[in-house]
Amino acid sequence: MKASLSPAAQHRVTSFNPWIRNGTTIESGAFNSVTIRSCHSSTCSRKMSMAKPHVAHRNKLLRESLERAKTERHHLQDALTLASDLLTLGKVSRNNAMDAINIFKLGRVPAKCIEVINALNQVGMATHHHYRAAISICKKGSKWKEALTLFEEMGRHGMERDNITYTDIISACEKSGQWARALALFEEMGHKGIDRDVITYNATISACEKGGQWERAQALFDEMELLGLKRTTVTYSAMISACDKAGQWQHALRLFAEMRARGVAQNTVTYGAVIAACGRGGQWQRALALLEEMPARGVERNTIVYSAAMSACVRG
Repeated sequence: MKASLSPAAQHRVTSFNPWIRNGTTIESGAFNSVTIRSCHSSTCSRKMSMAKPHVAHRNKLLRESLERAKTERHHLQDALTLASDLLTLGKVSRNNAMDAINIFKLGRVPAKCIEVINALNQVGMATHHHYRAAISICKKGSKWKEALTLFEEMGRHGMERDNITYTDIISACEKSGQWARALALFEEMGHKGIDRDVITYNATISACEKGGQWERAQALFDEMELLGLKRTTVTYSAMISACDKAGQWQHALRLFAEMRARGVAQNTVTYGAVIAACGRGGQWQRALALLEEMPARGVERNTIVYSAAMSACVRG
């Protein structure tokens, strides 16, 4: 007669597989004797392989769960449960860590990504790829402190911190209003000879814009021209927005005209920034003229643009 696991142990096992919830009898043998009395899911028998100890089964199920969650969002919670259980049971490995991180990325749970990195570090398995993925997730979640901590850990471990890693950190700082840190990281890249491309410049200019540092933003904007870097819609829009915050409406209009002369696309964000700049400068007629021309230019007008135009009229 086989002895059953304790209720606490059985809960830990069943929680490892979110598809096996009802009618499951877990017998002793550490996952080797899982039997299903009843299961309402058509895929239950296939999913019960997650309860087996074999690493390949566990990793395969995690990968399948990730792929389903990418295409069918209602599977995301199951995927998050599986990835979380890897952490709980101490089953994170170099082979499944990236899938777990990507699941947490889909679920926007940066704290769990950091747990994966910590688990890998305990056994010396974390690589710069794991760190870079986790930093990217922290960036999107505006977790600049966490991103910076991971970035500094990479340096202590002697891992390569390339253009992508630095740019993600700068972007994380930009989204959180940390313009000084963003600028310091940008300058550090130059000192270390790390390539600073258009995306890096855009992120740093945006950081300066959000921090009200329009002159610093302008210096970076001008530097791009000297280096032969193509200034994009994002570059110009950020610079025009910086002019708006500084009350430089005339310069904002010059930049807007320069975009058109150079064939750089002007989108809703660009128009919103230049209309706001005109409004701040008391140029309500110009603001309305810009608003009115948008449909003819094939640019969509949204609530932000309308609000900027209304504010211009109020100020005017």
